[in-house]
Amino acid sequence: MLKQINIYILIIITISFTACNDDNEVTPLFEDTSNTRVTTSLEKYRDSLKSAQNGWIAAAYQPGENEAAFGIHFSFNEDNTVAITSDYNNGEDDLPSTYRVDIGQLPELIFENYSLFHKLFEVENFTLGAEYEFIIDEISEEKIVLKSESDCRDQSLVTLI
Repeated sequence: MLKQINIYILIIITISFTACNDDNEVTPLFEDTSNTRVTTSLEKYRDSLKSAQNGWIAAAYQPGENEAAFGIHFSFNEDNTVAITSDYNNGEDDLPSTYRVDIGQLPELIFENYSLFHKLFEVENFTLGAEYEFIIDEISEEKIVLKSESDCRDQSLVTLI
């Protein structure tokens, strides 16, 4: 019994000496802080939205499965406004809007004031499936893919080309 106690004491002393090692240097996984990386990414997304000289086109925005598809043209400006032109309702609901690129759980594009997307959202007692807050799913020089923030249906994809 005494021999086992001595072994346990020896193990505890050994563990305590190895635990006091001052070689606790941790090599960072990234060079920048997480806030810096997020800010850089959001700035890249804003620049991509504004980079298209002639704007972006959502060739066939179809909010619901059984709904008509609409052609929409976006022109994102430096002052965080966007001019929207569409073939919905003969363009009567094409109102300029402000937009925001922000981060929630994921990077998102939000049309802040009443615009075409808000109008589509309200149609048929909010059952059309339209959206005015989008998750930025993919971004490149050729296209931007936006997904609905409130649901994950494939129909809620908006591809800007």
